[in-house]
Amino acid sequence: MADDLGNAAPVDVGGQFGWYHPPFGAGARVGVVLCSAFGAEMLCAHAGWRQLAIRLAAAGLPTLRFDYAGTGDSPGDDREPDRLGVWSRGIDSAIESLRHSAGVERVVVIGLRLGATLAATVAARRDDIAGFAALAPVISGRVHARELAVLARLNRLRPDNAPPDADEIGGISVNGFFVSDETQAAIKVLDLRRIARPAVEILLLERENAADADLAAAWRDHGAQVQAAVFEGYDTFMDSPTTTVLPEASWACLTAWCRSLAGDETVAESCRPGFAAAQAAGAGWHEVPLFFGREKRLFGIVSAPETKNANDDLAVIILNAGRNHHIGWGRGAVEMARALAAKGSTVLRLDAAGIGDSPPWPDGPEEVLYSPEQKADVVAAMDALAGRGFRRFHLVGACGGAYLALHAAIDDPRVAGFSLINLLKFHWREGDSLAVAMAEQVYRPTSSYLQRLKDPETYRRILKGEVALAGIAGALLRRIVHKLMAVPMKLLARANGALSPQAEAAGWFRALAVLGVVMQMILSAEDPALAELSLYFGPEGRDLPPEAKVRVEIIPHADHNHSQRDARTQTLALIEEALAELRGGSKGV
Repeated sequence: MADDLGNAAPVDVGGQFGWYHPPFGAGARVGVVLCSAFGAEMLCAHAGWRQLAIRLAAAGLPTLRFDYAGTGDSPGDDREPDRLGVWSRGIDSAIESLRHSAGVERVVVIGLRLGATLAATVAARRDDIAGFAALAPVISGRVHARELAVLARLNRLRPDNAPPDADEIGGISVNGFFVSDETQAAIKVLDLRRIARPAVEILLLERENAADADLAAAWRDHGAQVQAAVFEGYDTFMDSPTTTVLPEASWACLTAWCRSLAGDETVAESCRPGFAAAQAAGAGWHEVPLFFGREKRLFGIVSAPETKNANDDLAVIILNAGRNHHIGWGRGAVEMARALAAKGSTVLRLDAAGIGDSPPWPDGPEEVLYSPEQKADVVAAMDALAGRGFRRFHLVGACGGAYLALHAAIDDPRVAGFSLINLLKFHWREGDSLAVAMAEQVYRPTSSYLQRLKDPETYRRILKGEVALAGIAGALLRRIVHKLMAVPMKLLARANGALSPQAEAAGWFRALAVLGVVMQMILSAEDPALAELSLYFGPEGRDLPPEAKVRVEIIPHADHNHSQRDARTQTLALIEEALAELRGGSKGV
């Protein structure tokens, strides 16, 4: 598979999913293992982490990045016991895999956030570590666990008297990722300052204003050569998966430091046994990577049932939400794909070009989200699955992925059904602002704010400065303007002999209904997508053309990303109903 700058390959890393980035030309005798962050921090860092691996490989350093057990594309689940022990052993496995399969003698270990803390504990007990780099490390596990608990409380949508979400039983949900009580307790015990010395050569990239000076001093006291610098660009790098900015200066510093540890000796090709190909399996399902599209540049993961029904011609394609890579927010795409595969469906989790592990097209648009070119990637995915015997497809997309699913269905008759999750835009016009669209995701439906005005707690929070009044006011004003403009826009379109946006969208659904397409719109009760639906088709879609038979479902206590376990469970059940309907009749082509 041709990467941006080399030939990366998905590989097995002691039962974990990984990517090996071979060196360009003769490889050094020192390799690099990247130990990622966890949860939403891992999602935010994914694109930059991949680019770091490419840069290190370009510098002649064999590089391995991987997903810990129960995270990313690896088998397992966060609910399983001894997570920190399993993750630490996974880091050991990654180091051993790189040494054996790439033929390197020593390894530089680079860790990000909690990944740095765990990697330090592993590196400290090994004698084959050429260097250790800690990037914005978690120093105190107790402080980190407290921060996770605060985030879980801040993001909670349910009233205090409501039954708990499934992820609030036996643990907490932090931005959609479950952290069990056991894992929280194990994190609290961690303290990076208690590790005498992870390596002789250490690079510490600190966040601005972080209290890491005593950490560097402690390691120096134990004989380590510690270079400490500011992690330039950390905040924009970790802002969100969609807005992340590559920390160019920090990556250049890190690459130069690793290169300085490698020396000039190289490993002969004959001394590189190579990695086993990546694959995963669980109860009733198995997974393999898939490269497809022009020049095989697009990447995805196919989840398939253990035994495929030879007569089944229907497959599911899960599209990216924003720039979340193919695991989905809260790892929801992985969970959905494996659950559907265990019940008999073949599912492709797709990275469109320029997202996740699919590099951008050399001739593609600068901004891929909401671009017409993305539809070609969906066509390529359907073509690839057609080669496996599938003729009909059900598309699942959230946010920007919902927009893509809708418009791919309009263009391609092979789309037999779709599930649009929190569709924020029916139309995307040239010149529309992605920044405004993203900002809108933050704010709740107008009715939700009006309801909260009846609650005295709202005024207490306003007085304490806990409510972003300016942002909310701006969002509500934009919605009022859109609502007021809807009628004159309809009249203007009619005067010019054209369809209004609302009439055009209604026409799409009527045409798709004629083809027998099964259509679902799934919306969170706390999401601004309800405002868009109301603008086009009235509250909760009551004015949708009845002949189109669009099924509208509102999920209570759910946010835009479906961070809540119960929301994901309900959505999965709705999608299973759509698939059952498609398999029960002669829908599609």
